Amino acid sequence: MLGTLVYLCLAKEYIRKHNVEKEKEFFEGTLYPDTVQPKKISHYSSYWFSNTNLYQFLLK
Repeated sequence: MLGTLVYLCLAKEYIRKHNVEKEKEFFEGTLYPDTVQPKKISHYSSYWFSNTNLYQFLLK
């Protein structure tokens, strides 16, 4: 739950600084990756809460 709160705070700050017009959609896009199961579909990591696999991210 704490992660969700952090994501929303960061999204709100980004919206403020970058004048995002579609705020609702931006918030939804910020949270959506954490709703997908299994996590390997939306998160690039070797195992749960590991370091991000940047190489795999860049390939996709």
